[in-house]
Amino acid sequence: MLKITHSLNRINAITLLLLSATLCSCFPERFRHEKYDCPQSIGGIKTIVFNKTKPGEFAKITTINGEKESSITQIDNQTAILKYENRQLKVNRQTGGVTLTHAAKYQSAICKKTVFTM
Repeated sequence: MLKITHSLNRINAITLLLLSATLCSCFPERFRHEKYDCPQSIGGIKTIVFNKTKPGEFAKITTINGEKESSITQIDNQTAILKYENRQLKVNRQTGGVTLTHAAKYQSAICKKTVFTM
């Protein structure tokens, strides 16, 4: 009788462990804060922050003059393209490379990427 109880306890413990492991891996991401700190200020831009990464949403841009919003026109796992004050920003989401295009001017820099998720 004692062997059966130990076997059942062991099976219950293993089942509970497997169930909790699969449930923890399935929780969706509730919050994402993707930030690019640019030490070389390109076009006055210091940081770029994505909270919602869908076309039509907005990214927050911190410049030397304060904070502004930028429209996300295209985004995928590799790149994001933003419209910002008659300028186009292209952010490489893998390497942190940022390219600013304004009229015939072209500037680029490598920014430090940090991601916080919950």
